[in-house]
Amino acid sequence: MTEIDRSAAMTKPTAAAISNLAWALIPKLQDGSGPTKSVFFSPLSIVVALGMLTGAADAETKRILLSKLGVENDKDLQDISGLATTEGSSSSSSLSVANAIFADQTITLFDAYKAFLAGFHADFVQYPNLAEEVEKINSWISDHTHGLIQNMLSQAALRQSHVVIVNALAFKGSWETEFDEKYTRSVPFHLNDKEQRFVRMMYLQQRMIWCRSTSSYDAVRLPYGTPGASSNQTSMVAYLPKIGSSIGQVIQVIQKEGVKPLDEVFSKTKYHQFGFPRFEITGEYSLKASLRELGFPVDKNFPNMGTGDSLVQEVVHKAFIQVDEKGTTAAAATAVLMTRSRPVDPRILVFDRPFIFSIMLNDSGASVFSGLYYGD
Repeated sequence: MTEIDRSAAMTKPTAAAISNLAWALIPKLQDGSGPTKSVFFSPLSIVVALGMLTGAADAETKRILLSKLGVENDKDLQDISGLATTEGSSSSSSLSVANAIFADQTITLFDAYKAFLAGFHADFVQYPNLAEEVEKINSWISDHTHGLIQNMLSQAALRQSHVVIVNALAFKGSWETEFDEKYTRSVPFHLNDKEQRFVRMMYLQQRMIWCRSTSSYDAVRLPYGTPGASSNQTSMVAYLPKIGSSIGQVIQVIQKEGVKPLDEVFSKTKYHQFGFPRFEITGEYSLKASLRELGFPVDKNFPNMGTGDSLVQEVVHKAFIQVDEKGTTAAAATAVLMTRSRPVDPRILVFDRPFIFSIMLNDSGASVFSGLYYGD
């Protein structure tokens, strides 16, 4: 695992592409999880994993993928992960990345693709059968996420896979201004006008907070790192919809605003009391269908990977975050499962809900009897 040099420049199109993927995926993942269930994932991990897939694409598919990822060429693409090429972290926050490709012995990776993966510092491991080595693959993921992402892949999921492309990210950050545990208490958290839950709310008293207020939301920026240190380069940014604005509306506003350096967006304001919940979220998702809907060419063959056909079977993602008075611990992994051929979905039709029926004359289609069936 390599420490990310967060001072490495990221182009604005790339930053915008990563952020756009984040905002576009949130409502899709929420739809699958439920309207009042938390969502957490790493758009950066997804982008890096798809970036490693790009080197196996034909020219047209690669052009589309590069465009969706906000880059123009392989060098720019590898620089996203190269956020990972240089050691660099502060004592109070660190962000690290690891990449790997696992393959069975039915494929020989092309030399050009191996050279492409070298730009991602990707480990290459080959086994006789991936499904039988699922514990070793899961151990690699766990080892490179500080043990936070466990048992991500199943033997059943790998049974049809001959290649698995994996990215792993791990983050640990201490707040620049820590919350005092003596102020933390249980308070209502309002899901809507009628529903609420109780959460552990952390508080800062009489503090200067980085904030931004618009007609749609109030936002805060909570930096990680040593107070006053110039090396502090990560922050949590949280957007609270104003009364009358929905989460979906706020996401649309954020997308229209685009990406900018945080120092240009937030300014410090003194709050007599600032409250932020202590929480923990685990998110597990199958992303292929959502990525397809967003225009990513995940249904294509990737012929430049190695011998034989290579199609995307699924894109699996798992992420974890814990936020408390001291700071934040987070990790994520993305696995792109490749298969030789896409299985045909079975066609099933079961009349298990109310339906209309008629007894008709074959030669004319006239109804002799008609009815509705409700299971009674």
